[in-house]
Amino acid sequence: MGGDGVRILIIGGGGFIGSNLAQYLLYRKYDVRIYTKNVVSQPLNCTYYYGDLLEEGRLLELLQDIDAVVYLISYSSPKSSMENSEAVYSKEIPSLLKVLEACLKSGVKRVVYASSGGTIYGNIDDAGLEDEETWPLCHYAVGKLTCEKILFIYNSIYGMENISLRISNPYGLGQTFSGGIGAVTIFSQQIMRGEPITVYGDGSIVRDFLNVKYVSQAFERSLQWSFDPKITPIFNIGSGVGISLSQLISILSDIIGKPAKVNYHPRRPYDVLYNCLDIRKAKAILGYIPPADLKTELRNYVITLMESGGAM
Repeated sequence: MGGDGVRILIIGGGGFIGSNLAQYLLYRKYDVRIYTKNVVSQPLNCTYYYGDLLEEGRLLELLQDIDAVVYLISYSSPKSSMENSEAVYSKEIPSLLKVLEACLKSGVKRVVYASSGGTIYGNIDDAGLEDEETWPLCHYAVGKLTCEKILFIYNSIYGMENISLRISNPYGLGQTFSGGIGAVTIFSQQIMRGEPITVYGDGSIVRDFLNVKYVSQAFERSLQWSFDPKITPIFNIGSGVGISLSQLISILSDIIGKPAKVNYHPRRPYDVLYNCLDIRKAKAILGYIPPADLKTELRNYVITLMESGGAM
């Protein structure tokens, strides 16, 4: 599947990852359509469809001439899913099922799904591998894992070519401070403004931070992959490098040139202690190319953030 004219529908494409992916695919000459619930204030040069996936019936119509679907909708976060699990089980799973059934009826064989490499594995001591046991600590992760299993039911029974990308902790252009998710962006903005950073635990929690441009690359590689049913279509997408929150804060503070103020709070039970993804499978099968140097990537992003006044 090449880029020229290939028609991609990005469901949930109005957000941070979706807008970056759409821009990436447009540059690569794909025909991009975006389905999103909220009106986009700065739309790209592509077709937008607005609506609530669970409440309207246009999906079959929108899929009629689509070659593949990217599914980015998420109705919760790790934190919100533990405060109210209803969104995971009454929206997350039914929404994906609706898309898969519509794809079956319209002849769309491939859905590339945004899963969570940062939460699915739970507490492990080493880099997460796609074929190892998963021990989710929050409803959000259980929902993602359940959706993966549903995707592969449709592969086995109906001959679909669904793929799951287990994405680590993305950051990058378009990530908003108000979303409450994205340590790199939030911490950078707080250091710039002289505001205290909130850290749950002692700062030793390890995460795999990844610029969103590499996430976009991984989605395109998944769209182009010559599907092999002998290969389990789950791929970790990360940098392959884990750093602690304390290390991250130190790096960001050095780049910005200002000291960080940190308020430490008790660790939350649903926070994974260590998360770094083993990305060898994505590199070997998809041809995924990770960042060459994490600190350089962070520096380039933070400098761009500073030049914009901290508002992306």
